[in-house]
Amino acid sequence: MLRATEVEKVPPPIETQSGNFVYYSKTSTNGSKLYCRRLVANANSEQILVDSSMLAAEHGCEIKNVLVSDNHRYIGCMVTDNDGPHTETCNLMVYLIEDTGKAKHLETLTDVFNFVFGTDEMLFYTVLNDKLRAHKICCHQIGKPQHTDTDIFTEQDDECFVDVTRTKDAKFIIINSSTLDSSEVRVFPVSDIVLEKAGKPNTKLLRSRQRGVEYFADHYGEEFVILTNSPLDDSLLSLKGHTLPFRLMKAPSACPESGNWRELLSVADDEKIEDVEIFRDYIMITVKRQGRPAVIVHDRVANTNGELQLPNRGNCVVRPGANPQFDTTIARLSFSSPVHMDSVIEYNLKTLKACKQWASVPLHMDTDEYVIHRECVENNNVSIPMTLIHHKSVDLAHGLPTLLRVYGAYGVSLEPEFRLEDIPLLLRGWVIVLAHVRGGSELGREWYSAGKGQNKSNSVSDLLHCAQSLLERGWTTPEKLAVAGISAGGLVVGAALNRSPEYFRAAALHLEKTPYDYSIYIQWIKLLREVGDIESMRAARQQMCSNLSVPEDLVLEWVADEEAQPDYLLSETVLTNIVDLYELALRDRLSVIMWQRYIDFIAGLVRSRIANVRDTATVVLGSGDAILLVLRRAIDATCTHYLQSQALWSQYCDYIEQKISKADDKDKSELIELLQAVFLERLAQPHTGLEDTFAMYSEFTTKYNEAHYEQQMVEANKMVSNTRAQCKLRNSFEDSLIASGGSWHAYAQYIDRLAKDKRTNPNEISMLYERALVYNCYVVEIWSEYISFLDGAFDDKNLALKTAHRAIRNCPWSGKLWAQTIHFTFVQAGKDQAEEAFMRASSTHAVTYSMVEFGQAAVAWIAVLRLSVAANLSSESDLLAECEKCMDIAYSLDMNTADPLLFFERCCTNAVSEVSEGVEVARKMWIRICKARKVCTEAWLLSVGFEKVHGTVSSTRSVYRHAAQRKLDSPERLFDSWLAFENSVGDVPEIYAAERVINAQRHLIQRKMEQETNVPAKRPRSATPEPANMQVSGGNDLMAESANANVASHETSKAAEDINTTIYIKGLPSTYTTTQIEEFLGGSASVDNVAPITDKQGEFHGQAKAVLKSAAAVIAALDKNGTSIDGRFVSIHIYKSDHRSHRKPPVVEVCGFATGTSNKQIEEVAKSAGTVIRVRRNQPGDTAFVTMKTYQDAVKAKDALDGCEVDGEQLRATLTSSDANLKSAPKRQDKAPPQGKAVVLAPRKAATKRPVKKVNVQTRASGPAPAADSSSVAASDKKMTNSDFRQIFLNSKSDSPT
Repeated sequence: MLRATEVEKVPPPIETQSGNFVYYSKTSTNGSKLYCRRLVANANSEQILVDSSMLAAEHGCEIKNVLVSDNHRYIGCMVTDNDGPHTETCNLMVYLIEDTGKAKHLETLTDVFNFVFGTDEMLFYTVLNDKLRAHKICCHQIGKPQHTDTDIFTEQDDECFVDVTRTKDAKFIIINSSTLDSSEVRVFPVSDIVLEKAGKPNTKLLRSRQRGVEYFADHYGEEFVILTNSPLDDSLLSLKGHTLPFRLMKAPSACPESGNWRELLSVADDEKIEDVEIFRDYIMITVKRQGRPAVIVHDRVANTNGELQLPNRGNCVVRPGANPQFDTTIARLSFSSPVHMDSVIEYNLKTLKACKQWASVPLHMDTDEYVIHRECVENNNVSIPMTLIHHKSVDLAHGLPTLLRVYGAYGVSLEPEFRLEDIPLLLRGWVIVLAHVRGGSELGREWYSAGKGQNKSNSVSDLLHCAQSLLERGWTTPEKLAVAGISAGGLVVGAALNRSPEYFRAAALHLEKTPYDYSIYIQWIKLLREVGDIESMRAARQQMCSNLSVPEDLVLEWVADEEAQPDYLLSETVLTNIVDLYELALRDRLSVIMWQRYIDFIAGLVRSRIANVRDTATVVLGSGDAILLVLRRAIDATCTHYLQSQALWSQYCDYIEQKISKADDKDKSELIELLQAVFLERLAQPHTGLEDTFAMYSEFTTKYNEAHYEQQMVEANKMVSNTRAQCKLRNSFEDSLIASGGSWHAYAQYIDRLAKDKRTNPNEISMLYERALVYNCYVVEIWSEYISFLDGAFDDKNLALKTAHRAIRNCPWSGKLWAQTIHFTFVQAGKDQAEEAFMRASSTHAVTYSMVEFGQAAVAWIAVLRLSVAANLSSESDLLAECEKCMDIAYSLDMNTADPLLFFERCCTNAVSEVSEGVEVARKMWIRICKARKVCTEAWLLSVGFEKVHGTVSSTRSVYRHAAQRKLDSPERLFDSWLAFENSVGDVPEIYAAERVINAQRHLIQRKMEQETNVPAKRPRSATPEPANMQVSGGNDLMAESANANVASHETSKAAEDINTTIYIKGLPSTYTTTQIEEFLGGSASVDNVAPITDKQGEFHGQAKAVLKSAAAVIAALDKNGTSIDGRFVSIHIYKSDHRSHRKPPVVEVCGFATGTSNKQIEEVAKSAGTVIRVRRNQPGDTAFVTMKTYQDAVKAKDALDGCEVDGEQLRATLTSSDANLKSAPKRQDKAPPQGKAVVLAPRKAATKRPVKKVNVQTRASGPAPAADSSSVAASDKKMTNSDFRQIFLNSKSDSPT
């Protein structure tokens, strides 16, 4: 490390200055990445431009790259959608940076791979083709629709990859079109963009493409700087396998063509140029010198060269950092080593010294105690370098455990960079060895060429010589030597193991992450092709085909591999493989072109002039007419293709006519009938060549059936007239398809219209789906809809199953498609095959990146098991075990991918609860779900629903109480549900208890919001309105006294109702003391008192009650709910004292009414006295309870109801609130409040359904109020019903003096 450079303990964000702003990124407290800027002159002027978490939440994407325009007004964000099959294609989101510093979203450009700003309001971007290669560059003016963008350049060569950049001095746009060993560069001035907004700018080609020549360009001053391996003499390129080193050249801006290139700077023979960075007065060149990094600085003014002093004696990886400034003397380099994570150093190009360093995350190890050194091994006079990393104290001569790493492919160097997985090994005394075998670029381009293609065996030989050298020197032993290779390196390791397995004790070949990784298969097959292992290549192809859909061009590439085999036309194996490859391509997708190639291949074999080839073809294809068979299959597969079916159909007809001309009379008659049937079938099918087909049929009839010409043509004309009408309809839709570029929306409209026409053949709709999938094969919705269509339109369910298998080969990430595959597999092949499909989906990580996708597949599998249990094909224990297994897998995945509607959870718990003894298992599942989902209100409400069906009122109420004390995402939904539940099944005390808990939680939520925003908030509205001050007039002195006492009770308890500061804790370790509990809750500053709860023996089991000093302390304590201490989860809730000790709402008890009297009639009478909250009856229906808003209203309602005549009956009313008897009733009365006679979960019938009768109100003169007899209320522990209390009050009334 650089001793002279000060390293800060907490590294700040790496800042990049551009104009008057400094740009940087940092990580927020919630883990999201923030892209910010500030003014250079003001360190406190931070503006957050883009928040990655906001983009993820709003658009479901993550940021890949961010660029800012030169005028600092626009910012472009490349974002990827990880739900799709290929994250190579991105969307470009363009923002306007307002004066306030906020970024306002302007537009989104779709299907973008890379982009660069040209001018302030003009940008250029690249577009991928269907092979995921960038092939086109478009110009976009900010604010205009994307479809109006101008195509600047399109590459026609499928092997090329196109990129667009801007020169460092911002004067030119550069278009790069490159392959692995060639490149082409076009340039045009940025100033041309303004002049050519409506058209294409004029580009200049620096040098035409030439195999083996690569070059890259930048610009400064009046010259282009070109990094190239182009030789001075092009004759050197004719030397096969000759690879030239890169050098730096220059060319004038006015004429930059290759004929004007001149050498600018040369490097030594043992140096390899890795990268070039241009500044106004300097050129910084990163090189490899004998495989080790070095950085040369060329001073343009003084025309001198200098070299930067790199850390760790050059045994590190050095790359240019972010250097957007052109006119500067400061350059950044990033470096890492096997014992140092990535760091950034700023160098002064003038002094060649480091001036600032941003350190990486520090490691808990003394990095100075580790050494990194280079050793060499001889292999046939070629020196193979090895890099060794180990602790200073180890003695290599003692045979230490060693890990030997290798890659050696694609010209990629195996760098001595930081690998986190190596640190534990180094700490345990291992030696890490990097074998720099041929095939990489550690020693230049020649080193790469010596290990590629036909020379690939050199890579394997070099690795074995490195292993042999380690063993011979005694630095390790075969029992302690392990070898590892990733991707292409795995091939080298595998070949080495086959040659000399005795050298190694263990090997790690990371060839594939998942069987659904497309790029891994491509690399694997390419490497096998290079080494010429055709059998392994065939096996790899077979494995790829079983998991993924193979593109048409890749199949043709494989066919070419087979045709490259010696005497392939005489080999039954090779011809069989070619036939299988064609069948594979035609199975996976509709392709008229592939059918044509297949027909040509079959015809070439059958018509070969070589007898041995024809004999081999007969063995492979069979003895029948292979050409006729393949033509018939092609017609059946493509005949409903409206645009492209005519060419194959014409070939079929021509072939039959050829057979007619050569056949005898008997066979000729049969062939004529066959051809006529083919014509009539074709005339009934809508297609673009209908008129040509009709003319051909006329010629056919004239030639072979002239006697019946008129009759047959009249019948045919009727058929054609009908078909013409259908063609007219289809022509308009076909035009729409062309205009839309084959969009699914256009196909969907086409399909919907044909589906409404009863004359449409289902095969034609199926063809439209196939055509849509050619352009949209990664759209899950199309596959799913297509499978459903096949299931409903055709009796053969095997069609749906085959299509489902095709779908998951194209979209293996889709749980929905796996679900359909599992379902149809069960229908067609049974439970065992369906289980195999589910195992493929879950165990091979096809859908386990997302809880939603896995849940969809799991739901289908659980449905199969439920059907199997019903059919006695599986046991209930199997269903339980599989549901628990699926739940374990689902809740081991990323919770950010969870389904907000919990469809999988509902299906799983429903299935479990249906089996015997499964209710308790399902209950445990819901407990787990609620704990995992934490704030998800939907999860808690579904758990409540489960308890309503399978549990009791008490268990349901318990779930409500636990949920109410959580920080839910939608607490009001839960509160409303709880109150509705209590209103349906609870009594007055239960309703009141629920309201108190809800009010307390609302209060806590409001306090929390106040603390977070520092803005005073209004007190939340109580669920139970507080009674107003009462002024009772009249002769009822007792009632007035009771009312006054009630008012006093409310006033004295008002402060206590604000918040309950007593909490209940459980789950604490049994060894915890009172002091430890107090410290856990925030110490003496927050805790007023702690009371551990013990059993009868005085033993503490982790439960305690604590009184806190403030609402803030309660909120802080509740935040610790769910904390793990010594492996136990602590549960914290607000302590609920006996709810029966609190005041009750004012209720008037009414009886004496007729059977037909409805609640509405009683409510109408009570309304005349004040606000009515509700009217309800007990189960027998002979008593009604009228809940009023205030006690003043209750007193008036009692007077109005008592003696009122309704439906010919005189009502009797009594004020039943226990607050009216606070003075006379014993204290035990509060502990035994009236409770409902019966409790059920089903809601009662609405009272409004009873017959409404006319109310005849006759008010009776009120007399003095009866005195309350306290002795009538027994202070007993016996639970009392509403009828008991009614009898008490009736007796009290009848015994009172008049």
